[in-house]
Order: sequence, then structure tokens, then C-alpha cells
Amino acid sequence: PYGASTKMERHCVFWLQAECGTRGSPFEGKKTCAHRYEARQRVDQILETRDMIGRCFVLSQDLAIRDELDGGEWKFCEGRPQGHEQFGFCQQGTAAAFSPDNHYLLFGAPGTYNWKGTARVELCAQGSADLAHLDDGPYEAGGEKEQDPRLIPVPANSYFGFSIDSGKGLVRAEELSFVAGAPRANHKGAVVILRKDSASRLVPEVLLSGERLTSGFGYSLAVADLNSDGWPDLIVGAPYFFERQEELGGAVYVYLNQGGHWAGISPLRLCGSPDSMFGISLAVLGDLNQDGFPDIAVGAPFDGDGKVFIYHGSSLGVVAKPSQVLEGEAVGIKSFGYSLSGSLDMDGNQYPDLLVGSLADTAVLFRARPILHVSHEVSIAPRSIDLEQPNCAGGHSVCVDLRVCFSYIAVPSSYSPTVALDYVLDADTDRRLRGQVPRVMFLSRNPEEPKHQASGTVWLKHQHDRVCGDAMFQLQENVKDKLRAIVVTLSYSLQTPRLRRHAPGQGLPPVAPILNAHQPSTQRAEIHFLKQGCGEDKICQSNLQLVRARFCTRVSDTEFQPLPMDADGTTALFALSGQPVIGLELMVTNLPSDPAQPQADGDDAHEAQLLVMLPDSLHYSGVRALDPAVPVPDAHTCPCPLTRISEQELHPVSARARVFIELPLSIAGMAIPQQLFFSGVVRGERAMQSERDVGSKVKYEVTVSNQGQSLKTLGSAFLNIMWPHEIANGKWLLYPMRVELEGGQGPGQKGLCSPRPNILHLVSRDRRRRELEPPEQQEPGEQQEPSMSWWPVSSAEKKKNITLDCARGTANCVVFSCPLYSFDRAAVLHVWGRLWNSTFLEVRIPLGVGRNLESGPDAPPSRPSFRGQGGYPWSCLLDALLVSLTMGFFKRAKHPEATVPQYHAVKIPREDRQQFKEEKTGTILRNNWGSPRREGPDAHPILAADGHPELGPDGHPGPGTA
Repeated sequence: PYGASTKMERHCVFWLQAECGTRGSPFEGKKTCAHRYEARQRVDQILETRDMIGRCFVLSQDLAIRDELDGGEWKFCEGRPQGHEQFGFCQQGTAAAFSPDNHYLLFGAPGTYNWKGTARVELCAQGSADLAHLDDGPYEAGGEKEQDPRLIPVPANSYFGFSIDSGKGLVRAEELSFVAGAPRANHKGAVVILRKDSASRLVPEVLLSGERLTSGFGYSLAVADLNSDGWPDLIVGAPYFFERQEELGGAVYVYLNQGGHWAGISPLRLCGSPDSMFGISLAVLGDLNQDGFPDIAVGAPFDGDGKVFIYHGSSLGVVAKPSQVLEGEAVGIKSFGYSLSGSLDMDGNQYPDLLVGSLADTAVLFRARPILHVSHEVSIAPRSIDLEQPNCAGGHSVCVDLRVCFSYIAVPSSYSPTVALDYVLDADTDRRLRGQVPRVMFLSRNPEEPKHQASGTVWLKHQHDRVCGDAMFQLQENVKDKLRAIVVTLSYSLQTPRLRRHAPGQGLPPVAPILNAHQPSTQRAEIHFLKQGCGEDKICQSNLQLVRARFCTRVSDTEFQPLPMDADGTTALFALSGQPVIGLELMVTNLPSDPAQPQADGDDAHEAQLLVMLPDSLHYSGVRALDPAVPVPDAHTCPCPLTRISEQELHPVSARARVFIELPLSIAGMAIPQQLFFSGVVRGERAMQSERDVGSKVKYEVTVSNQGQSLKTLGSAFLNIMWPHEIANGKWLLYPMRVELEGGQGPGQKGLCSPRPNILHLVSRDRRRRELEPPEQQEPGEQQEPSMSWWPVSSAEKKKNITLDCARGTANCVVFSCPLYSFDRAAVLHVWGRLWNSTFLEVRIPLGVGRNLESGPDAPPSRPSFRGQGGYPWSCLLDALLVSLTMGFFKRAKHPEATVPQYHAVKIPREDRQQFKEEKTGTILRNNWGSPRREGPDAHPILAADGHPELGPDGHPGPGTA
């Protein structure tokens, strides 16, 4: 263009306006660049060259080029060494900007030095008469004279100069610094702050690196003092940033300048949606909302059809939430926001405007609307409502007058249009939001408006013009809620005129103002009632106290009787089986806390509420008030459903009762056989291999019958049996082999009891033979010649029995616990055991003779002999079975005492007794099954938690210490 020859340059596809901008106001200079401008040499010859050096233009107000003022020869790479290692692909104008004082013109050339890039600063006031300007520049990152790529602090292929800007005070106060972006530096991107060092060099001072690989950090940048502290801040775009887990795409980093220090700053990161290219373009807008802090715009051209996000500055920096989002869909443009230009007041209303570009052939100008700051006031007369003083016309009701007044101010002070404000008065707002009927009615309102609302319009002719509107409401009759104030809410809005379409060529009309978005457009006012019984200060200071919470049972619909208490007298007892309803009697008082100063508190408690919270297992039935004829001054008593009560501004009070269920249960049992026999030789515990080696077999059957309610809906219970497994000195007594429970588990299921029996793992008989048979015959090796003679015994001692009982300390018991999960009618417990034969052969009891006859495990074999009156056959009556039913909070009904099955173990003496056989089993300690630790040859193995013997170091039950 401009008379240039196409043989020397190519201008058909050099992307003019790839970088646009203005100098100062829109009525001063403008710049535009074509970074793909080609310089050709030896055209149409074999050695023809084409160098993509780029070029920029500075235009006057009428978009014409005046070389004497603006100059069109802004192509510093022309005439320099060519090739991609030097300036052959310079691409000047990829980024360009004016300095804040319009003194310099900044260029970025990211294709120089093998795409390392460079930045250049030139004086743009060529027509100035100041001769000092002649020696001011140009300045270049690699040196305008040296042209040394080693002076540029980024590696090759960094695209240094892809974005560029400048500002005073970035590093030192009032000193101009330059900022250039390198979005491919070290694969993360970087931003470099530079200063003028000599007549031809830009020296790097600060380097900021990107956060993520391939994020394009430095693709765009801007300088603005966001917090207005006098130190300009730095905004950097990274449009290729992504976060997969959080689904983020594109980022903008905001660095707040710390008095010229940039080390250790943690920037604020703003992010866009995935694949939106958020941050590809940035623009400083100026102060849009006139709050004293500059605002910025961020483009996201691929967020839908494209979006532009507006962020406000503040004393803390940038506000992270966008104040406004402009969408390309609204204007019918795709890739909306690909480029941005701000800080321009195109219509002269002293508010900055925004120009948004795209990849299409259309740009959109958004003009900022002036902001109105509205002042409003609500006046109420009377301020308090006295229901005993009617003041409406006619003298039958109470009325309240309302007056609302408005005025506004704006920036600049010369901006003073006529505006219209629509307002709405809403009375009893809080009560209506709770779904209750309003207590007031406006007398002057539009027919289509509800009774609790009144509206109007005020016209403000200019700034500071004060205009008011009036309204009146009347209270409804029989107002009961006198505690809560009547809340009146004022809301208002600005009437906006409808825009008209203008013909092409006509001037744009002025934009309509808007209200300040940061100023609330509503106001609340409260009108209180004059309360009776509230003292001279007209403030009700009550003293509510919950003094009693007592559980009771209902005798009739109006009569309640307190529940019985436990032994401690602190917890009520509630039998659920025979009483479906439970009540709670409450006494609340409102008396002066100090009788000597009754005026301090104890005033009327208006709208007092008693809040009751029920557990999920209880359902609300009703509330009964005390008979008003009963004199209880200043108190109220009401039996009400269970349980915790809480009162506002008072500590909650918990009332607890213990719930139990009474069931009619009966227990019966039998032992088979009724009498056991023992004889033979003494055998040690380790010699036992099968249950036959132990002794005679016995079976117990315990039947528990339930004539009451099933346990299916009430919970679960446990049947516990106390089994006398050893005598007081720790020797085996009745060895448990198997425990089974029929019933109480569901159809066809048998219960498992714990702990497990048969801890010695003796070999059992054929398990298919469930029924008891007569006592087994002794093994051939164990059969002895039966003795036909009895020990001599006196007649007084023949009937003497010894009872072995756990409760009396003559025996030790283990408790087998059997769960009853579905206890409908009956459950039968079967227990099989063996009488430990060796214990009865070893142990003797002291008789009324000259000495005790003892047979210790280490005594030599001998025949027993007696002095004096001699001995008697030892018959032991065993309390063999103690059964209990444990059911958590269940309780068994009282019935005649159940019989406990018993059996007799009878010793058959022999005239010729065989020597005792013993086996040394070492020392084994145990601490389970309810007996103390003991050592000895017949001590039982240690039981683990599962009921099995604990293992020794060799992996087998044996000697050891628990």
C-alpha cells in the first residue's frame, strides 16, 4: 500500500490489524501492525528471497498516515541479516503497544534469532521540537547495535516478544519498565521485566516462570495498578493451561506488586472452562464502576460462541468473581473475545468502553453506562403502635403513615439526567414469608396489588433533587401477635427507556444510566408494639424457667399419674408391654429472679413456646393443659408427650426414662439320667483321647416358654446357663461336650452358644446317635473286679449329702450364652456333658474322724484305712444347672419358682482298689471360665477368646504361661 511495489513487498496476506491499539484518547494516534508482512528480494529470479519481517503503521485521527507526524516506516528488521537464525522471520508487530506517557512505541518480534524473539522500544514523538528526543533510543533486548541473542534471557524457540506492555513503578518508583512475554520458554512460558540500560539495550531485571508445561504462560499480559497502591501489578494469560480433574481450561495469573519486589509472590489464578482458551486476550478497561480501582477484561473465544469476563479491582487486588460476562451468542458472533481493546471513552461520557474482536469480520463496541448512587429514606409515624389508641379516620383502628424519599448523585458532576424510580412498600414481610396472614392493609394502593403492598414512582430531575412519596396502612382487627414487630421493606428500581434502532450514519444516542450494583436497593424498617405488662421501660424481660419434668402414665383423658422410679430415685421406669402411652408433666414458671427487685425481670412472656423433640420410636399424641380452676399463679403445667424440651435462649432440659418389657416366661428342665456312677482308675488330662475316657454321660434339657409377645418386634434376648465344670480346687467336675439350642432362631435353624464347649477337643461318639443310652460299658482294659463291700460308716452319716454349688463357692461355673433372635413360643436348650471320673476317685472330704484322708496326686499307692468311726459312701448332691434369661431391657414376669434339675453321683467302693494312675502334665495356667489361675497336673488349658485352648510356642496346647 501507499505506493509500494508488489515486486518489493507482499501485502495481500500480511494480516493487517493483527495488532491494533490507540495512543491516549481515541482522538489521538492509533497503531496497526501486519506481522506477516514479507520483504522480497530479486523477485522473479532464481535467487528470489522472501523474508517475513512484519511491519507496523501509526495513523492519525482520520486514519491517514502522515509521515511527518506519525511515520509509516516501522519495520526495524528490514535491511538486517536474513535467515531464521537472524531477522528473516522477525514478524515484527505480533505485539505492539504505546507506553503510558505515549512517549514510546513498543514492538515484539518473536521470530528473530531462531524464534528466540526480541523486543524493541522506539521514540514515537518524531515531530517533537525537543532535541533531547533525538538521542532517546531505539532500545532492543539483544542490543540495537550489538544484535547479540545471548543478551536475551530465554532459550531458542521461546517466542520472546509475543506479548508486550510497560508501566511506571514496576521495579522502582516512577521509573518506566517494559514487560515482554515468552509463552514457549522452557516449555512452560515466562515473562521478563526489562529496563533501559544504555542508548541501545533493554536489560532484563525480573523473570517470572509459568506453572504448567505447555500452558502458554505469557501469551498475553497487561499492566495495571489493581489495588491503587501506586505500584502497578502484572496480569499474565496462559490460555493452554488445563486441569483434568477440576475440568479447567485456560488461566490468568494476577501478580500484586510488593513495592517493586517480585520474588516469592504467590499469584491469584483465575480459570476458565475446558478448551475455552480463557486468557488468550487481556485488556485493562479503566475504572468501570467509578470505585477508584481499575478493572480488567479476559477473553475466552471458545467458551461456547465466545465470552468476555469483566473483573473489578479492589483494595485487595482483583475480585475473583466476575462482575459481568459478555457472550458472543447474544450478538451473533463466534470466537467472540479473541482480541480486546479497552481504556477508551468512545462516546465522551467519561466512562471507559470496550472493543471486542473475533476471528470473524465483525467487532463489537460495548459502551459503559453511567452509574447512579441513590440515597433513600423511610419515615414512619408513629414509631410504635399503641393498640389502645386508635388514630385512623373514624377512630376505630390504628393506622401508620409511611414516607419514602429519594435523591441521586453521579460521576461526573455535570452528568445530571432526569430519571424515574419505581418503588414498592411491602408490610409484614417476615410474617408473610413464614406463611402467616399479614396483620396490615394499605389504604392507598392499586387495585391489582395485594393488601400488604403499595407502589409508586418518583421523578428526579437532576442530581441532588429530593422527591418523596407517601403511603398509609391500617392494622387488621384482633391482632394476636403483638410480640413481633411489623417489618416494612422498601425496594426500588430504575426505569430504563426502550432503545430505538438508528439508521447507518447516524450518531449513537447516549446510553441510559444504571444503579450502583454494590449498593443495596432495599431497606427494612420495623414498627414495634407497645407491650402491656412489660414494666416502665416497655421492654419485656421475662424469666422463663422449666422447673419440673416428670414422667407419668395416663389414667384417663385428663388424669395422669407419675411413673415409679428406680432404686436411686433418679430415673423413671416405664413398662412398655402393658402401657402404650407415656406422658411428661412439665412446669414452667415466669417469676422474678429476685423477689426484692420484682421490676428487674419476670415480665410477661409473649408468644412463649415450648419445643419438644421426639425420638423416632415415639409418635406425638397430644397435649393437655392444666385445669384453669386449679390455682397455680404465674405457672403453667401441661402433660405432653416424651422427651427432650428446649426453650429459646434457655439451656435445653433432658428428661429420661428407662424402658423395659415384661414377658410371662417359664423355665423347666430335666436331667437324663437322674443318677451317675463313677469307678475305675485315675487318669490324667493328657491321657484323655475320647469322651468315653472322661466318665459317665449326662444330658440336660432346659425349656423356656414365652406366653407373651414375640421378640421379633421387641429386640433380642439371651439364654444363659451356668455349667459347674470344676470343683472349688479347680479339678474337673462336669466336662461340657456339646451345647445346642432349638427354637428362637427362625424356622429350621439351631442356635450357636458361646463359649464353645469341649475345649480339649476330645473325640465324640457318633453324632448321629443323638439320644442318650444307658451308661457305656467300660473298655476292656479298664474293667475291674467290682467290689461287693462298702466302707464302714455310721448310721448318722449314711444320709449326709454334699451340695456342689457355684453360688456357695463349692464349685466353679462357666456361663454359656445362647442368643434368642426370634423367640415366639418356646426354646429348648440341650447340653451334653461327662462326669470327670478321676476327680471323684481322687478327692476326699474331711469327716469326723481322727485325721483327714487325702489322696494327693503324688501319694504312694495304698488302701484307704480309717480310725475311730470310719468312713461312709460319698454321695454328692450337685446343683448341676443354674439357668438365667438375660434380655437387655426385658424383664421376666414373676411366676412360681422353676425347678432346677439335679443329679446324684454315687461312689461304688471296692475292697481291692487298684493303684491310682497319674500322668504328669506339667504346669498349665488358665484364666478363663470363671476360675482363678492354678498349677497342677489336672489344670485345664488356657482358653482363648473363641473358647479354644491357647497354643504354646510349639503350636500345640501345652505347658505355658498366659
